[in-house]
Amino acid sequence: MNTFLHQNEKKIRDRWQGSCKQDRDVPAFGMEIEQFLVYKTTGKTLPYAGRDGVEAILRELAPHFQNKILSEGQLIGLVREDLTITLEPAAQLEFSIRPCRKVREIMTIWRNMLVEIKPILERHGVEFAMRGYQIHSTAERLSLIPKKRYELMDRHFRSLGGLGVQMMRGTASIHVSVDYRSEAHMGLLYRVFYRLLPFLAYMTDNVPVYEGRENTMPLRRMKIWEETDPIRVDAEPFLEPDRTMTFDGYLRFLEQAPVIVGEKNGRESYDLSPIGSVMAEKALDREKLEHLTSMLFPMLRLKDFLEIRVADAMPPRETAAYLCLIKGIYLNAEAFDAYLGTLFAGDDRSFFAQCEAIRRDGMTAVFGGRTLGDVIGDIILMAQEKLTDEEADYLLAFRDPLMRDGHLMAAFVGNYRPTAVSNSNDLNSFTAWWIGENPEACLEDLAVIEETLKSSGLKAGGRLIEGIYPPKFYTEPAMEVFEELGTMAARIAVKTMTLYKKDEKFRRLFGFDRETEALIMIDSGLEGHLPILRADFFFDETTEQYRFCEFNTDGSSGMIENRELDRAFRRTHLAEAFGRYGRLESFDMFEPLTEAYTALYRQSPCAVEKPCFAIVDYLEKASSLDEFEVYRQSFEKRGIRAVIADIRTLRFDGEHLTTEDGQVIHAVYRRAVTSDILERRKEAEALLEAYRCHKVVLLGGFDTQIIHDKVFMMALQDDYALSLFTEEEQTFIRDHFPLTIPFNGENENRLDLIRNRRDYVLKPRSAYGSKGVIIGRDIPMLTWVETMCTLDRPDYLIQSYIEPWRSRHISDEMPVTVVKGVKTPQLKRYYNMLGVYVIDGRPSGLYTRVSEHRVIATSRGGHTAASYVFHPIRQRP
Repeated sequence: MNTFLHQNEKKIRDRWQGSCKQDRDVPAFGMEIEQFLVYKTTGKTLPYAGRDGVEAILRELAPHFQNKILSEGQLIGLVREDLTITLEPAAQLEFSIRPCRKVREIMTIWRNMLVEIKPILERHGVEFAMRGYQIHSTAERLSLIPKKRYELMDRHFRSLGGLGVQMMRGTASIHVSVDYRSEAHMGLLYRVFYRLLPFLAYMTDNVPVYEGRENTMPLRRMKIWEETDPIRVDAEPFLEPDRTMTFDGYLRFLEQAPVIVGEKNGRESYDLSPIGSVMAEKALDREKLEHLTSMLFPMLRLKDFLEIRVADAMPPRETAAYLCLIKGIYLNAEAFDAYLGTLFAGDDRSFFAQCEAIRRDGMTAVFGGRTLGDVIGDIILMAQEKLTDEEADYLLAFRDPLMRDGHLMAAFVGNYRPTAVSNSNDLNSFTAWWIGENPEACLEDLAVIEETLKSSGLKAGGRLIEGIYPPKFYTEPAMEVFEELGTMAARIAVKTMTLYKKDEKFRRLFGFDRETEALIMIDSGLEGHLPILRADFFFDETTEQYRFCEFNTDGSSGMIENRELDRAFRRTHLAEAFGRYGRLESFDMFEPLTEAYTALYRQSPCAVEKPCFAIVDYLEKASSLDEFEVYRQSFEKRGIRAVIADIRTLRFDGEHLTTEDGQVIHAVYRRAVTSDILERRKEAEALLEAYRCHKVVLLGGFDTQIIHDKVFMMALQDDYALSLFTEEEQTFIRDHFPLTIPFNGENENRLDLIRNRRDYVLKPRSAYGSKGVIIGRDIPMLTWVETMCTLDRPDYLIQSYIEPWRSRHISDEMPVTVVKGVKTPQLKRYYNMLGVYVIDGRPSGLYTRVSEHRVIATSRGGHTAASYVFHPIRQRP
């Protein structure tokens, strides 16, 4: 045995063994981010030299660093404790971030760097391309930086006749480094990540332009590496049969590759000797051995850590999400190993063959009987299992374009312009990006909104109107979905109200008590009318799928908050930013609703020429007296006298319903919900008796309780009930109504309800404002069991739980971080619930509430977010 070879192998093996982090439950992650700099006006890649070249930018950035890296007297890198900048062959900047255990730490270092370099780039008129391949010219036209190593590598790759020129000059990537605890753990990680490489490559595919032309080939950068130098890129021949890598296996891979950059007379020289023969000549020091191991370029490289080199360069948001994906895979490696073992059972295709299948078939490529799209979905869900909420939030931003397109390329072509969006989440991602880029303008926006709302003096829920920033934005296609769901929901609701009064068997499904049923059955003379409905639902902003939460018919509030929040937001910088790309449509529902009520009253057989309308509630419970005043003024604009009255002060003499001061009332806009009236029926007796005697018109009779009560969703899922609806209506109910069943101690599937608490929620059937709602996943199992066994409430229902969509907003506390002297508001994920207002059968507006908690209600600390539909400026063909 060659003594020197054995000694050098042992040094490398010992180095790897000594790098094992056996004591780390939470691993450290490192990241290298490569980026091209391009001129803003032309998109051309910056050269190394020149007044606006990369070297000039490095020199201006140097004061932020402790040390410089020089080559032949020229600046090619900068070093400080948390970050090192070096240059790739064609002056791509490579940012190497120190290992950190938290994704937030890594991204803070990276974003600090962006803050430091931004003013320098602006002075030179350049920006980062943030793509996997340079975007303007052919690679051949780009020159190399002054570094002997790159000159020798260029010479070698040209001699092979492959794509080495494109690899060195044209590519930019992201490398993530992960710790391993032992050789066996390294082997497990290598096996898992090696099998995932084709999928990770497709998920991060970001090469929209190749050699100056539109790129239509998936995995373009991967193809370049495949055809650069297979002998140092393809590690597969050195893997174990199950794709496991060992230290000895990697040594064999290392030793067969030519050196390329060797040493002769103390200077770098071109050398095609196998690395193994160089290691056999003499004992080598650590620096030379490290150089030799760096001359291998597989997508999964073994060093003192495992380096995953498969991702294309991406913007910061997606970079953070990709890092979270890698972390989730790492932490869940055993589960991934089992999954991939099953997926690839009997599949002996090589890594390169798998890549070709993806290039050929895209999302329909099949692996183990599952399409590429299915596998990507599995990867994301499995990675999420082991992440913190914050990390899972990052990953959500990454998930959305992947679930839509399978890869990210399409998401980047628009360069964060709202006109390039594909769904509503893209609009809100643009908003989050804008806030990150314009922190000072954002802080000014917050101050403007606060002052505008405060100066209005208007209240909702007994307190000054407060909103949350940024608002919610929806696309035109999303609004079409909302209009369709609102129209169909209103159609089914009106049909249900009619069936209830005509069909006794159908009526029994609702189980109302005698008094409630008696009120519902009163003939108001306005049958078949539902003046106002707010259908609340959970909406996935990428898939545009939705499930209903509840339906509000009596006092559908929120309109004044929408109006005032819109008035405040229109004065902001963010509104101005959207205005450069299109038009924001907001919704003022006061006029349409009062018009609908006026028209409805005219249809009543009791209508008089000059009526007086009363807006009534238990005023101490009213959501907004200011909102009532807006309605009053709107009625009076239509020539109808209107008053606001407490329901308890009304009087009925057998002929006229009057206010406390004697004003005769001809119609009542009842804001008091039916459940409150039934609980306090004696206090509302004057109104009830006048309604029974047909002496007053209720603008929305008590038959609306059929829809307002959550039993509505349970009753309509009964087989007999469904048979009364059309096939289209049945499909709508099955697809969009959550499973709803009665709650009692005799549920046949009670054990399932206990075991799977995360899938269920308990709700009072007729309460409002999310009162009494209990979400299984929000309480401990013992508390859930106790609730299931002891809650003696026949008015409770069980519904299947729907995880709400989450969007990013500035939190209540408005924490501000200071990055290089710039105050930056922090965004936090909030759960979303939407409501579509349907006025007299016509969808007329949106209502969005957000909350840090899964129970989304303003009474529980939630907020109203202004809602907009974005209409982009249409480009002329």
